[in-house]
Formats: sequence, structure tokens, C-alpha cells
Amino acid sequence: MKIFTILLLCLSTTCIAETPFSKAKELLETSFNTPIRPFATQDFGRSKVASAISVIIPEQDHKQALFTLREKLPDGVIAYIGTTRNLSADSIQCVELVIINSND
Repeated sequence: MKIFTILLLCLSTTCIAETPFSKAKELLETSFNTPIRPFATQDFGRSKVASAISVIIPEQDHKQALFTLREKLPDGVIAYIGTTRNLSADSIQCVELVIINSND
């Protein structure tokens, strides 16, 4: 039983490689002082895209934030400005910055 526990611990900490998307998520967490949403939106905020993550940032900051983020992203991940005019029930009045795998 101890050997199994040690093996499991080893696998969970060293053998599982960090993906480009998880690295990008870490970057998003450290770059913005706002909660990460486990989705992005489309159709003016009324539909969710589960394969992406996003943050809501002030409109005046979005261009510089996008350029800065793109410079730091690992290969295989892209960033773009998502919904800018939200018509959902939440009616967010800011800009969505989205990160997604480039093959999605």
C-alpha cells in the first residue's frame, strides 16, 4: 500500500506535464486582478464557449492588455478580444479578454 501511495504521489507531482493552456491560465491569473471565468462568450454574451477562459477588463485597458498577454503566451494558445457589447442578463459593461487553445 505504501508503494502505491508513493507512486501515486510521484505521478501527480512530476510526471504530469503542464500544458500550454494551463501555463496560459496561470499567466492570466497573475496578470489581472479580476476573477477568471471558466468560459468565454459569443452572441453578444448570450452563449458560452466552455473550451476557453476569459477575464473581464475595463475597455480603456483592453488593447494594451491583449498585446502584453500575447507576448507572453506559450505556443499553442491564442488570446483575443471577445464580447465588447454584452446583451446577456448580466449586461457586463466592459471587455472580455479570451484565451483558448489554437486548435479549438
